[in-house]
Amino acid sequence: MAEHHKEGQRKRQAKLAGHPEWMNYPRTRPRALKAGTDFFFSGRMCKNRHYNLRSVLGSRCVACEEKAQDVSPSLAAFMHDWLFDL
Repeated sequence: MAEHHKEGQRKRQAKLAGHPEWMNYPRTRPRALKAGTDFFFSGRMCKNRHYNLRSVLGSRCVACEEKAQDVSPSLAAFMHDWLFDL
């Protein structure tokens, strides 16, 4: 009964996010590792309130990873300017 409820919740979140194809991904990280995929979709919200795919490496939300990568180049530029413009 609980498994059916989780699948329903997962399906609902995928549809609300506009990506029903996320249901094709495994539900858990161990299942994704076993299947050999790079991502999984649990249907649960991340700590930053995203419903998104999660990476098998680190179990981090894809939206959070993209946000972290967006910050890195500006931080690198700041550090470069700070270190070499003294």
